[in-house]
Amino acid sequence: FATILGAEPGAVTEGTPLQSLAGWDSVAYLSTVVFLDDQLGVLVRPEQLQGAVTVADILALAEASFQREGFWVSHVIQSRSR
Repeated sequence: FATILGAEPGAVTEGTPLQSLAGWDSVAYLSTVVFLDDQLGVLVRPEQLQGAVTVADILALAEASFQREGFWVSHVIQSRSR
């Protein structure tokens, strides 16, 4: 996810405000939607991200989708990063 935002891995945490990221622009916004779909299988409409203020807000959207399916985002992200 940090790559989408043009940040170093580990530089972005759940509490990071999206507006504080130099790479958070319209391209990163849409790339986030694509990332969630392609990498995690989470369908998030672009308008759902409008209320996101921090990285945690984006993760919460994905988490809600996974909970409906019986998965947890943190487990999926950890397993894909290994």
